[in-house]
Parts: sequence; C-alpha cells; structure tokens
Amino acid sequence: MSKSLKDKLGLSPLEVEVAAVKASLDLIDDMVNNETMTFSIAPYGSEIRFNTPTHHAYFSILLADFFSIPREFFGGSDNYLGLLRLVCHQPLLSDSIEPLSSAVANFDQWLGEEVTIEQRWFPSLDLTIDLKIKRRDFITSCGNICKHNYTQLTRQGKKFGEILEKNGVQVDIEKCMIALPEFYDHFFDDILVYHASTIAQHLNDVRWGIYEYASARRREYVETWWDENPRIARYRYRFPSGIKSQLGKHLFWDLMDDVRREPYIPRFVVTKYLQRRY
Repeated sequence: MSKSLKDKLGLSPLEVEVAAVKASLDLIDDMVNNETMTFSIAPYGSEIRFNTPTHHAYFSILLADFFSIPREFFGGSDNYLGLLRLVCHQPLLSDSIEPLSSAVANFDQWLGEEVTIEQRWFPSLDLTIDLKIKRRDFITSCGNICKHNYTQLTRQGKKFGEILEKNGVQVDIEKCMIALPEFYDHFFDDILVYHASTIAQHLNDVRWGIYEYASARRREYVETWWDENPRIARYRYRFPSGIKSQLGKHLFWDLMDDVRREPYIPRFVVTKYLQRRY
C-alpha cells in the first residue's frame, strides 16, 4: 500500500489536525452559504431552501464528499466527520473543544439513526416496502448517484442490494443497478429535501465549533503592527512549534485567516415540523 501524503511529507500531529480542520471548514463553507441557500431564520424555528435545483445537486455532491474518506492525504478509514471526531478526542490546537465536540457527536448520532421509509414502491423490482435505512446511507448514496453516471455506480448498486438484504429482500446486482434511479427519486427529490434544513443546521453547528476551537489561540500566534507607509495595519503569524513544513504553515495561516471573524451564517435551530419524520 502506498504511503499517504501526510506520511510522505512527515507532517506532525498538529499539522495533520490543522489539515483536517481546514478541509472540513472549506467543505462546510461551500455547502452552507447564502449563494446556495435561502435562510428563513426565526426564534420559533428555522428552515432553508435551495436557491435552484442545481444548488441542491451541488450540496448533495459536496455532502457525499464530506462523508468520503480522503485516504490519499490522511490514510486510514475516517471521513471528514471522523477526522473531526479524532480532533475532539485529542485536541492539539486549543482547549476550547467542547462546542465542536458536541456538534460532531450530535451530527454523528443523527446520521447513524435507522429510520423507516414507509410504503416505497420500486416498479422495476415489483416491490413495495417499508424500507429501514440509516440516514448516512441514503445521504451518501444520493450524492454519489448525483455525481456519477451508471458506469460508475456499481458500488452504489451493491450498497442498495445490501440495504434490501437487511430488509429481507434478495435482489441481484443487475436489478439493483436498474432500480437505482427509482431509489434516487424517492430520496433525493423527497426525503433529502425534507432533511436539508436539519443537515444544514448540523453542518453550521460544526462550523461554529471549528471557529470557537481555532480562534481561541489565534491571538497568541498573530503579530500586528502599524505601517506608516502606506498607513495600514499589517499582521503576520508566528507558528506553533508543531507547525514546521511549508504545507503545514500554509494551511495554518489559511485557517487562522478563516477564523478572524465569526461564520457568516448565524446559529439557527430548525423548526420542529421538519424533524418529525424519517
């Protein structure tokens, strides 16, 4: 097995942590923002709507990437939420980990819950079923189906077959591939839209947790001074002892820039009417 990039470059534990936090922050910022979504934020309950169907698809694809394993860089078997979970277990950058730890745990628990999708009809299988499935499974499948054409969906076909098998239905891979568009119609255009506000809330909570975690130490590492010509305030970063490589310094600098201000999207809580089903 070839080495991951972190091993080839000999990145320190702190540099690996910074890379994981920075990559997760970037993905969330690309998903949850005012360009892709319209936010209706209210004290009695909030919701989001995608601005266009294309933004819905874009969100779904990036969400699947968030739950993919960046093995070439990090090695191992953790997706980005799993990498953040490791950060929470052994934080190196600061001690202000509780908001991030809570947000990651809540999202992970919600994703892992098995729900029942009642009376779903798959005409190509001549099957009507109360389908039991974990939220994580249909979310990642929708993103991958949205991203690829059928020639790159063999893995999703096998996964669908495994889900059906757990529900007591045996279907071969050929029929599963044929039924994938029906699976996609049920989940992408219906259930995933229903859950979009809740998913956005969880992602935004994680984003705020990253901000509170990383910004807690920013002042220790930033040096500011006044430049008389051209009369502007300048700043530069001093690096912690665990940041040594050029890539590590680059990622640390970018992360500190990202937490100069609070996230653009305020905290919000989704209306209870979008949390009662599935």
